[in-house]
Amino acid sequence: MVLRLSRREVIGGVAAGASSSFTPARIARAQEETSQIRFVRQIGLGYLQIYLIEAQNLLDKHVRALGHPGVTATFQPVASPATMNDMLLGGQADIVVAGFPPFLVLWDKTFGRADVRSIAALCCQPNYINTNNPNVASVGDFTEKDRIALPAIGVSTQATYLQMIAATLYGVDEYKHFDHLTVGLPHAEAAAALISGKTEITAHFASPPLMYEELRHPGIRRIGHSFDATGGPGTTTHLWTTKRFYEANPHLMTALIAALVEATASLKSNPVEAAKIHLQLDRSNSDPESVAKMVADPDMIWGVVPRNTFKMADFLHKTGRVKNQPASWKDLFFPGVQGLEGS
Repeated sequence: MVLRLSRREVIGGVAAGASSSFTPARIARAQEETSQIRFVRQIGLGYLQIYLIEAQNLLDKHVRALGHPGVTATFQPVASPATMNDMLLGGQADIVVAGFPPFLVLWDKTFGRADVRSIAALCCQPNYINTNNPNVASVGDFTEKDRIALPAIGVSTQATYLQMIAATLYGVDEYKHFDHLTVGLPHAEAAAALISGKTEITAHFASPPLMYEELRHPGIRRIGHSFDATGGPGTTTHLWTTKRFYEANPHLMTALIAALVEATASLKSNPVEAAKIHLQLDRSNSDPESVAKMVADPDMIWGVVPRNTFKMADFLHKTGRVKNQPASWKDLFFPGVQGLEGS
């Protein structure tokens, strides 16, 4: 079934442009675009639309609908956003799929040159601050006795959220208030340490699915949320490319947004099937029903609309991690989503 695209979800060119795309001139221009696209993506539930596009060949479906002869897409899992950015700038990848803070650093670095920008959002994926310390009822209760585990001190997505929360509590000049309490650990190791209660780790700024798993254990409670950092749901996962690639392949970029919208509708209508695809591609033995509950969690806000992205960019500018300050969220994104009610 062909998905009907609403104006609120995607620009008019995606919905209306398809109906007028079959003129000889438009088809000729589409055929001049690349026939191969190389994605590099991180592994995780927040990238679920990309998993569905890969498994169901949705990008090829939508480029053909726009008069393109077809496209072959490859999807390479890569753990490090820094490596992914190097691959993009070095010509070994065309599109990066990862988190927002690493993108903002690259946006700033390439400003006025390669002009890397985001194509579209994927998900506002919640991250919870969980603790096993009975004396901690809120983030402001952490003391010198606490240690907060997160993937990388000061630079990871969770570290940035914690700094934004500190800035809200104590003022922007005190954004590093909690940094000396943080410990860099992979999420799996952090979760094991928190659950055991036998290490220095008393809190974990965790991502799905481990944040849910931690809360199943007695004595572990949620006392903070990544949405506290952005004053509401904030885009955590998205995809980006260079201005050169985007402008050289306008039909493919239009088709990509259409494929993302279809994948989003699919995971919302059938979270169990989406969970099975995710687990299959990740070669995981997790229970599909449990993963489907995470997909359907009201805190998991799926869609191409950017949310509260400017707040993070503004914060990184005020704290010196990016030199260039965007005038609005639209400066961070290519035109394909600028007609949406983003932020």
